[in-house]
Amino acid sequence: NVLVDGLRTLFQSSELDFRSIIIRNVGRYGYNIAGSDGFFYNCQVNSAGSDGWHFVVGSNHLAMCSTFSCGGYGVSIATSATFITMVGADIDKSSFDNFHILADDTSLIGCVSRDPGQAATNIYSHVDLGSAGTKNGVVLVGTRYRPPLLGNTAVYLVRCNSQLFNSQLEI
Repeated sequence: NVLVDGLRTLFQSSELDFRSIIIRNVGRYGYNIAGSDGFFYNCQVNSAGSDGWHFVVGSNHLAMCSTFSCGGYGVSIATSATFITMVGADIDKSSFDNFHILADDTSLIGCVSRDPGQAATNIYSHVDLGSAGTKNGVVLVGTRYRPPLLGNTAVYLVRCNSQLFNSQLEI
């Protein structure tokens, strides 16, 4: 378990198409995505030392992807990674928030969030929309939240310490 990423795309790589890739037991990010216009279908991360999915650049699309037992966030979307769309993602047992969204124009449609906040501090959420500035175009539709099975509890389903504009949240 060395400190490397399972799969890392280079900056400005684009139009990537990944299908049914399973990444297990990596020391850093499961998927470290620095390219845009990528498509990921049925890709999984099982035990990453940091985030399962780490997006640096936007315009990436995921369908039926999952994470399990990540040492950081299940999905981390940086401020610069706008227009990320996730459909049917299953994010389970992250040490921090399952979805950590700092970017505008992010969509979670029909996703499942289970057992976030496995770290000892117990201050984490299923979805965290960040605390800096404003958010535009955030869509959370049909996402299901399962309460933790262990003694810890997620404090929030959705936490947002910023203003939302042109957004749709169905909780």
